[in-house]
Amino acid sequence: MDEHLSKITEQLKKTKHITDDTLYEMKKIKAVSLLTSKRLDLIAKLKYLECLDKNYNYSFPRQLYEAHLQAFNGDNPCSEAGDDAKNNIDDYISTFKDLYKSFSDKGFCKDISLIPIGKDNVILDGAHRTAIAIYQNLTVDGLFFKDIEENYNYQFFEKNLLASNYLDYMVLEYCKRKQNTFVFCIWPKASNHLRKEAFNILYQKTTVVYEKDIPLTYNGFRNFMIQIYKDCTNWIGNCENHYKGVSSQLDNCYTTGKPLKIFVVEVSNKEEIVQIKKEMRAIFKVNKFSVHSTDNNLETVAMLNILLNANSVYLLNYGNPDKYVKLNQQIEIINKKIEENNLDRDSFVIDSGAVMALFGLRDISDIDYLSLTDISCIDSKTVENHHQALKFYQKNLEDIILNPNNYLVYQGLKFITLDVAKIMKRTRNLKKDLLDIDLIDKFQKSNGHSKKLIMAKCKFILHHQYRKIRLKLINLLKKMHLYDFLYKLLK
Repeated sequence: MDEHLSKITEQLKKTKHITDDTLYEMKKIKAVSLLTSKRLDLIAKLKYLECLDKNYNYSFPRQLYEAHLQAFNGDNPCSEAGDDAKNNIDDYISTFKDLYKSFSDKGFCKDISLIPIGKDNVILDGAHRTAIAIYQNLTVDGLFFKDIEENYNYQFFEKNLLASNYLDYMVLEYCKRKQNTFVFCIWPKASNHLRKEAFNILYQKTTVVYEKDIPLTYNGFRNFMIQIYKDCTNWIGNCENHYKGVSSQLDNCYTTGKPLKIFVVEVSNKEEIVQIKKEMRAIFKVNKFSVHSTDNNLETVAMLNILLNANSVYLLNYGNPDKYVKLNQQIEIINKKIEENNLDRDSFVIDSGAVMALFGLRDISDIDYLSLTDISCIDSKTVENHHQALKFYQKNLEDIILNPNNYLVYQGLKFITLDVAKIMKRTRNLKKDLLDIDLIDKFQKSNGHSKKLIMAKCKFILHHQYRKIRLKLINLLKKMHLYDFLYKLLK
């Protein structure tokens, strides 16, 4: 038996027909270069590994890890062919933890195992070892089989029924790690009968990481365009004039009833993107109203934070995020401070009532946030840490901030969802919280369109005005030195 081949599993040899006569090359390779779109499963392993390493206390990484194993193993989601030591999820996790400890103590040891690698640097086995090596930025020893292929891309996981929220999350996290990833948006105006020809360009000239239809209403397209074109103030406008220029662009790109089609692609040279976009637009012949693309990785991640999060898409379709100007002005200030101080956008979330303002339910006077790290540099008279309210959420801090089921993204910032806001307000149970819960419930039942919602808004406004008048009256009576007398008289 070949010494090197003895360090790969019998199961792999059997499925890939590897024998002592199979040609291979042994060489070292940076583990990070083994992260490809044909092994999206590595993302699930990396995120769970990050959770273990940082001792995060939230459930989503484990749920993702279990779900992607089920996609691999079908009827026996927690067993692995050829490995009798893995019969349930706890076996997988225990083995993963032991392997991580071993790598931390000794690094990657070629005397124990080698990473089998096929065509296009796609690993054939050893995904957990590879994930650990990527996480620790190690160099590994691989056996390269240039004629053997493997493919666990997005289509594999769609075929094997991985829930869309997990697949969306894996693609987003993949793009955070890959600088040469871009998004192509195919606007509804692009003719159906020309789409196949245009899409073939993408499949021929790029690696397609993901393809998806995003159902957007007219309002959804408007809110999406406001975010992706927000820096084009010369024609789109700004929050003060409610982006008055977006309507003409929207009408040129929109067709009723057709979704937004997106392609997430990877290229070796980002200069190719401009040429590909030019070729696709030439096919559709409607100028720039058929295809849009991101220009860099920052734009890619920002766009996918919007489109690959169901809560963010719900805000697009049913929200009114530019209704309150002061909120949007505060968001611009926060974003500027984030960029100036190089803060991690994933490490905090805006909580309390701000999400209600995004849906046009009511205005707010200040912005509260929860954070995993010190971001006090964004604090001001109207922006402050809200950690004292954490006890009302019935969720731990990591779950609120890091679990994509609990937040949405607007203008690059995370906000808790309406459902999470309701949990906090129901637990705190102040008078204003009960009014907010009523507003949220009526909104969610009708997606923002009902007479009951209008009545709930009127009720809130009356209560808010009553509180303002009451406070002014108390201050006036105190200045006149009548407050204590009247208080005792009416008590």
